[in-house]
Amino acid sequence: IVFQQLFDAEAIEKVPSFPKHFPAPLEYRILPKEYSTQSAIHIFGDYVVTYTGLKEIGKIPDDIVFFVMRSASLADSYRTWFDYMWKQSKKTA
Repeated sequence: IVFQQLFDAEAIEKVPSFPKHFPAPLEYRILPKEYSTQSAIHIFGDYVVTYTGLKEIGKIPDDIVFFVMRSASLADSYRTWFDYMWKQSKKTA
């Protein structure tokens, strides 16, 4: 399985080696800085996991909030949005 990940510009600026520490094969792209957030989304199978509160790269705060949703149609919708953002984002080397 090759993971696809969209990173905020700050993640790569602050920790350029971060993608090299990913525990599996990884393709990634960088979102424009004006679209950076303190949240993240992961989509796998019929699941969408959304979390917010990511204030510092590499640290999970005590007040983080997770939402886990299980819905095939919702996961497919999120995948469609992800594909659009993937195509619009900056390619990496």
